[in-house]
Amino acid sequence: MNWALARSTFPLLVPTLAFDRYRDTVLEGLVVSMGGITESVVKASQEALLKWLANGPPAGDAVELPHGYTDALAESLVRVLQRRANVDRVSLPLLKSLDVLLTNSVFDVSTDVDAPAHAATWGRRVLEAVRVELSGCSDVPKLLAAAKVLLGLLALRGSRAADGGGAAAQGIRPAVLQSLLLLLGHRYPKVRKVVAEQFYSASLIVEDIIPPQSMEAVLSLLSETAWDGVRTAAKSARDQLFPLLGVPKPAVKVPNNAGRKKKRRDDDQQYEYAALVREVGY
Repeated sequence: MNWALARSTFPLLVPTLAFDRYRDTVLEGLVVSMGGITESVVKASQEALLKWLANGPPAGDAVELPHGYTDALAESLVRVLQRRANVDRVSLPLLKSLDVLLTNSVFDVSTDVDAPAHAATWGRRVLEAVRVELSGCSDVPKLLAAAKVLLGLLALRGSRAADGGGAAAQGIRPAVLQSLLLLLGHRYPKVRKVVAEQFYSASLIVEDIIPPQSMEAVLSLLSETAWDGVRTAAKSARDQLFPLLGVPKPAVKVPNNAGRKKKRRDDDQQYEYAALVREVGY
């Protein structure tokens, strides 16, 4: 056994995620590998985890997980993301790992599966954790990693895409769209451009993101706007997307100390994620 070889080590390490005592600790180390050290480590760790989830518990496995490997991993991911909030050494690779898992539809729950009650809040808990990472963030790689997780949440299917078990048919999707649209008005041109391109691609792949009557207008705005150009023009185009997508625009945060020395205004601060959650009513 050569422990220096990633392709040999990870298939032995990943199964320890089945044990409650070790799961969160092992996951923290695993996501750092999945999120990018070297290409060989990233590939080996991702393949080992996806294979372990796909195979499921072997016959006669002594480890009892009431809702299976995927549910245990899903809950562990949320705990680690919450506990390591804004600890970029962990949170950035964790966002990248979460994107990989969402892209592979790992957390989708079939309608004919009796999912546990806590699954109905999973998407909302992930969204709130991502918003914490976005709030006040100026790191472009982290912003883009968070945006990819948001896009993955748009494609999420089943009970984990619900919003706390509420009756709303759209689940967490309107709240996710709000966060994505805020990024289209970000102060960094690269963030606006990349998010618009990825949102355009996702809209063509994932069903029902855009209302049929708004499809042409939304795709036109996403493809024809110079998102990396003048910011005011980008924000104007972004604001047109709110009604087209049927998403309420967050209220603007108004400064209450107008007499103080004026600071350089940053419109991103007017759409703080804390204000979004508070004022929109989620």
